[in-house]
Amino acid sequence: MRTFIVSLICIALFASCSSSRKAQAPSGTSQAPSTYSQQLSENAASISKDKAKKLRKDGWYEETAAPPIEYQLMRSMLIESAVDENGNPKYLAASARVLARTPANAVQASIEIAKLTIAGYIQSHIMGLVNSDLSNKQISMKEAESINKSISVYKNVIAQSLNLERPVAVFYRNVGNDRIEADVRLAYCPSEHIQSVRETVVTKLEQDTNLTREELDKIFRMDRFQNIAPITGTDANSGN
Repeated sequence: MRTFIVSLICIALFASCSSSRKAQAPSGTSQAPSTYSQQLSENAASISKDKAKKLRKDGWYEETAAPPIEYQLMRSMLIESAVDENGNPKYLAASARVLARTPANAVQASIEIAKLTIAGYIQSHIMGLVNSDLSNKQISMKEAESINKSISVYKNVIAQSLNLERPVAVFYRNVGNDRIEADVRLAYCPSEHIQSVRETVVTKLEQDTNLTREELDKIFRMDRFQNIAPITGTDANSGN
């Protein structure tokens, strides 16, 4: 039964965000896609079981109606390690831990912090596009400075435009007599949802800079929003 459940979870994860793509092993490997996916699933199950044991020892627990910690961890690991046919990450993942008076407040605050982390990945990618165009003399220094000045304060705007319906994993632990700590992990699939972020950013830039919509659409073509890479070392912790 456990093997069957694990298989279902793995199939669902690797099918999402890439219904029209075929999963492949990262570059440098000679394994067939199915072999690589199966091996990754087996490793994730073993690792997540060990991590879940440590988390429980530290007082963490899952919500009553939620899947066990080990399955949530495995789902998170599979998502974070999923790659497209070019070996690029399919998802932008982030996590955050927050202390609050109630579980709901702790989870909501953690979600907002994790969303800001993901927004930071996108923000950095956008500024990288601008700097690349400046280096290639496709835009002027004045235009680049104007765009980057605006983008630098858009993190909240980007975070609010992310289409993130639910966390990948949520754990809790009691801290003291009146506080709950939540550990929330999010994953964002750019290939499915980046269009709304792009539209939000371009529309805002049209208002905040002297560039026309046509100029902005040229700089921020949809194909240039692919391959947004996560930045390591950005998990957050907070307390209220």
